[in-house]
Amino acid sequence: MRLFALLVLPLAFACGSAPRIAASQPHREVSAYRRSPAEMRVAIARALQSRRYAVVGDQPGAIRARWGQEPWFEVDVRYEETGFTIHYVESAGLDNEVDEETGELMLDARYGRWRDQLARTIHVELERPAREQAAAIEAERARIAAAQQAAAEEEARRQQALQQQQQAAQQPAQSQSQGPSAGDIILQVAGTAAAAGANAAANGNGGSVSHSHSSGSVHRTESYCCTINGNSYSCPDEAAFRSCATLEAHNCSPAPGGC
Repeated sequence: MRLFALLVLPLAFACGSAPRIAASQPHREVSAYRRSPAEMRVAIARALQSRRYAVVGDQPGAIRARWGQEPWFEVDVRYEETGFTIHYVESAGLDNEVDEETGELMLDARYGRWRDQLARTIHVELERPAREQAAAIEAERARIAAAQQAAAEEEARRQQALQQQQQAAQQPAQSQSQGPSAGDIILQVAGTAAAAGANAAANGNGGSVSHSHSSGSVHRTESYCCTINGNSYSCPDEAAFRSCATLEAHNCSPAPGGC
C-alpha cells in the first residue's frame, strides 16, 4: 500500500504541472484601433503601476520593467500604433529549465500567468479614454435632464402662483360689483343717541348713525351725522356723536352741505 502511494504522488504532480513557456517567445497583442505612441505609452505605464511593476528603463517605443523581489523578472513592453509585445529579459528565483534537445530556456509557468495578467491590464488601460468619454457624455446628459426637470417644475410653480394671484385679485372685484350678498347685514339707525334722545327731541335736533357690515366679504363703514338747529355736523366717532346730540358739537366738523 505504501509503495502504491509513493508511485501515485509523483504522477499526480506531473499531471498537475502547468506548461512552460519558451523565453524567446514574446507575447503579442494586436489592437483593433490605431493609437498614437503617446497614448500607448500612457496606457502601458498605468498598467505597470497597477500591477506593481517598477520601471527600470523608458525609451521611445519600449518600456523595461521589473516585477517582484524574490522571485523577480524583467520584461520589455514594446509598443506601436497597432499593438504591443511583451518580451522576457531576465529573472531570478523562478523554476526555469533548459530544454535538453533545443537548448532553449523554458520559463516557469508562473511567469506566463503574470505576463498574461499584465497584458489584460494594458488592454483595460487602452480602453480607459473611451470609457471615460462615454461616462462624461452620460453624466452631461443626466445633468441636462435634471436641469430641464428642475426648470419645468419651477415653471409649474410659477404658473400656479400666478393663477392664485389672479384668482385672489378677481374675488374682491366680484364682491364689489355684486353689492351686498344674501348674507350681508345692513343696519340703519336714525335719531339721537339713546342716552341723549330726550334733550335732542326737545330742541328739535336730530342725528343719524349708519353701520354697514358684510359677512360675505370683510369690509365695514361707519358715519355719524348730527344736526343742531338746522346745522349739520360730521362726527368722527360715536362718542363725538353722543356729545353732539347733547348740543356739544366741538368734537365734530361742520357739514354745510349736509351729511
